[in-house]
Amino acid sequence: MARPAPSVGFALPTSTPIRERGRRNSTLPPPMLVTLDRHLRDVSGASPELVAVLEALECSFREVSLLLRHGLRTGGDAKHGSGVWQREVLKLDQKVAEIILAALRGTRTRVVALGTHEGVVELEGESSGNGIGLDAAPPAPAPAVSADPYDYYCAPTSPATSPCVRRFAVVVDPLGGDAEKADAGASSGTIFSVYSARAGGEEGGTRASVLRRGEEMLAAGYVVFGAATQLVLSVGRGVDGFTLHPSLGCFTLTRPQLRMPHTGRFYSVNLGHRRQWSEAMALHVDLVSQSKSLRYTGTFVADVHRTLLYGGVFFYPASSRRPRGKLRLLFQAAPVAFLMEQAGGGSACGAERTLEIEPGTLNQCVPVAFGSRSDVDAYVRSSAVHSA
Repeated sequence: MARPAPSVGFALPTSTPIRERGRRNSTLPPPMLVTLDRHLRDVSGASPELVAVLEALECSFREVSLLLRHGLRTGGDAKHGSGVWQREVLKLDQKVAEIILAALRGTRTRVVALGTHEGVVELEGESSGNGIGLDAAPPAPAPAVSADPYDYYCAPTSPATSPCVRRFAVVVDPLGGDAEKADAGASSGTIFSVYSARAGGEEGGTRASVLRRGEEMLAAGYVVFGAATQLVLSVGRGVDGFTLHPSLGCFTLTRPQLRMPHTGRFYSVNLGHRRQWSEAMALHVDLVSQSKSLRYTGTFVADVHRTLLYGGVFFYPASSRRPRGKLRLLFQAAPVAFLMEQAGGGSACGAERTLEIEPGTLNQCVPVAFGSRSDVDAYVRSSAVHSA
């Protein structure tokens, strides 16, 4: 039976095949998926013990993503009160902390500092699960050999070059104070960093394991829980971005070897606090605004992620209300500064490099700027001139 002529004024022969949508490239092989586990073991150069810690964190992030995606206000999470949900749901930060802590048990993690705790949690009695004694250094790992073509972003790096660490100290900011934003459906995030733990016999070894300069980090990263769950990670050899694959249920490499532009088109800052800044800071932000567009969500990890991807600069300056700033050096500023520098950017607290500052307390705050190298350098010069 002949087809009716379409209204556009021409007719196709009945023998003409109808092209199926979505089949244009059906003959091409699917792109190769590199999972986070495979990347860590074959390419990153991290030791097997550090890989185990990072894989445990990955498992906890998958669980947190599920928790956020399936809704926060369930009957088991909060109570009714005059038809309104009570503040119990805002304890989500604590729930995420518990998930991460449970995942790290069984790895070679000795100390965990959580942003929801006043102190640190010690896991001294936990088994590493690999038969290595707590006082014995682990054997040097053999170089990884992979037949997969990783040349499209970097040459495979032998894990034998990774430092031999007996135990680890992990610092985690579970939701970065964004639990209320997550409850409203906005993006939220988790920031983490990994150090080598101090020997148990050292005086104050538990606290000293985490009160360290950022340049001593072995690894750092963050997870953005939003429309997609994205993980950004560095083990000191550049920065890689991963996305939680909805079908596979694991993180896959989507942004290999991230590099920040030398300068960017955007700046991020809460202009609502402008009247509380110093005159010098207000003038510097006014100068930046003449050549850049404002982008600010109020979610720290989301703003940092955009800055890392597209360049520009993020400010959280000191103010009359918060003379030392708001961002915590240990939990927020230092890990992000590590990632920025690994991606070719920079970070500074006034005229001082963020990674060179040693925290005196767990919750020490600093005024800080992150971003493209040129934009941070301009901030540093401005800070140096006005502090002289």
